[in-house]
Amino acid sequence: MRCRAVQIAAALTVAFCAVGFGEPSDMCYGEILVRPNSDTRFEQIEKVVISGGDRITRFLNLWDIYKIQCRIPNPLDVSRTTIEIAYTERIEYYASTRLFRWVVPNYPLVSASFHYPNDPYFGGFAGADTIPDQHYLELIDALSAWDYQTGLPSIRVGVISSGVDIDHPDLAANINPVDGYDFVGGVHGSVEEALNPGIYSMQEDGNPDIHYFGDDGWGEPDPSCGNGLSDYDSTYSPDRAVSRGTAAAGIIGAEIDNDFMFAGLAQCTIVPIRAINAEGWGYTSDVLQALELASILDIDIVYIDLAVEDDIVIRYGIDSLFTCGATIIAPSGDTGCDTVLFPAGYDNCICVGSCTSELDKSIFSNSGTHIGIVAPGGELEWGEPAELIWSTGVASVADTSRGYSPGEHIAYSGVGTGLSAAIVAGVLALVRAENPSYTNSECYSIITTTATDIIEPGWDNESGYGLLNAYRAVRLAQIEEYRPRPQKNSIEIVPNPFNVSCRIETPGTVGIFDISGRLVRTMEAGIWDGLDNSGENLPSGIYLIRPLIDGDNRVARVVLMK
Repeated sequence: MRCRAVQIAAALTVAFCAVGFGEPSDMCYGEILVRPNSDTRFEQIEKVVISGGDRITRFLNLWDIYKIQCRIPNPLDVSRTTIEIAYTERIEYYASTRLFRWVVPNYPLVSASFHYPNDPYFGGFAGADTIPDQHYLELIDALSAWDYQTGLPSIRVGVISSGVDIDHPDLAANINPVDGYDFVGGVHGSVEEALNPGIYSMQEDGNPDIHYFGDDGWGEPDPSCGNGLSDYDSTYSPDRAVSRGTAAAGIIGAEIDNDFMFAGLAQCTIVPIRAINAEGWGYTSDVLQALELASILDIDIVYIDLAVEDDIVIRYGIDSLFTCGATIIAPSGDTGCDTVLFPAGYDNCICVGSCTSELDKSIFSNSGTHIGIVAPGGELEWGEPAELIWSTGVASVADTSRGYSPGEHIAYSGVGTGLSAAIVAGVLALVRAENPSYTNSECYSIITTTATDIIEPGWDNESGYGLLNAYRAVRLAQIEEYRPRPQKNSIEIVPNPFNVSCRIETPGTVGIFDISGRLVRTMEAGIWDGLDNSGENLPSGIYLIRPLIDGDNRVARVVLMK
């Protein structure tokens, strides 16, 4: 990874850090992400941006991070090096204004959390080794757990990945596509599109479904199924990430007892959020929007299919989402290194590694001081799959060479810590169903306390606290003495929904935002009468309540009905 940082005053860091396997030359030229200082007014920022001929936009609803679109040379007239220099100069200029905590490029995040076999019989039935199975359910004692808990639809699990095949017959009953969203695409500027024709010239359509044909703004075909090419890096398999979100969703919440394909660990509600494209990467801004949406929707458990280098923007999103009460799970990474990747390496994320059916560490699984727990994730021998994890999948354009039609509902096989993390997310959905009052910290305590010790006695940097044990986790959640008292971490709103007035219970000043992210009322916590700052009645709808305290990113929803 290339990295250089410029310190300006004590509070400001300008980082030029490639994340994942992306290089600085792959950044979204012309786009900069900035987070203002706590005492910086938007009017100050806007004045500086406009004076430089640039444009600033707010792409998040609640979090105070902005996107600056810089005016840089036309790529048809100058060299790429000239563009890089101009872009760097704009970043350094905004850093020198001392208006921001940090100023960073909008980098692509290239995940290292799944391995994809190039097996010509992928998804087929040619031989015993290609017959789908779910051997991992026995390894984690899921069948015994199901005797006590199979999940609740009220427990929602966000899957931040490459999208989900929402009408897959084994998933459709447990998917909530209404709250889901597709953040991939969007206009990133003519510079980026000119440098990379065919990759970026697309619009986000909001639809997190993976499909080929459909009238949703993409036309035919839909790029969520890929294009059969290795656009980002020719060393990767074409369309390598198309099934990632669908596979994770199937492990977590495929319909059980429907006499079809697979049994999901928890009969919960899956909320698909697409932030990663068919090639397995997404921009920092796309992933940040996905994390913010998960916080706005108040999702219980968030699985994030990402394993990249440390990134200050993603760290902010993870910390903010954790503060809102979500339990966040991420893979340790599949590069076989002795340090974990991120966001799994952050304190507010459960870091999951992979083990084999023989209870050894998978050769590809990253290890390190942040490993919390392991779950089955398959194995490689000499670079080839030796043990597979199976789940639901969806065929890509590249899969036409194997006899599939793009968008076809299929069975998927692969190996990786991303699949291990999905298994942990499914068991956490069972734990939360058994005791919805558990906080995110208590969920972590439950699964690590009940893990089966493997490899080395006690905690070790390869398996953490051991192998996930679904049965023990669910049973411990049932023990009355272990039930925690609900922590006073949420913003209480009573009544909700309300008609005339409601009471907002949390210390200090709060901001009330409409669903578009516009601040409509600032007030001391207490009785809100449904009026805006000018004393006018606000229309019926969903409003978001957030404390106006630096570092406090809790968000609560309230419904005004008139």
